[in-house]
Amino acid sequence: MRLLVISAAHPPFVAGESEHCQQLCARLQAAGDDVHLLTSRGLHGGTAPLPYQVHAVMPGWRWRDVPRLLGVVRRCRPQAVLLIYTAWIYGRHPMVTFLPTLLKRWGGAPRVVTLFETIGGE
Repeated sequence: MRLLVISAAHPPFVAGESEHCQQLCARLQAAGDDVHLLTSRGLHGGTAPLPYQVHAVMPGWRWRDVPRLLGVVRRCRPQAVLLIYTAWIYGRHPMVTFLPTLLKRWGGAPRVVTLFETIGGE
């Protein structure tokens, strides 16, 4: 299955969400999925190669960044999208929470699953 994982946090960004994202992507790829990660610009530069493809192209997670997000979705053509969500890693901006609606309006939308990293606080 071609899977697009979306997370604003990925190493070298220091947060538990970053490590979780990296481990999840690596294990899904090892299980036989074709995993692509869409993340914030500048959040990939490690020397070790990753087993999945990283698209570190998002300058931010605001309304003006929607065309870039949809562009990656179009290029990847995922069968499913996994959104890893914690408000603070997206700057507490609601744009990414509208992802299922944006994809549905775009047409031919893949299934979207949202993983809430935290339910209390931020």
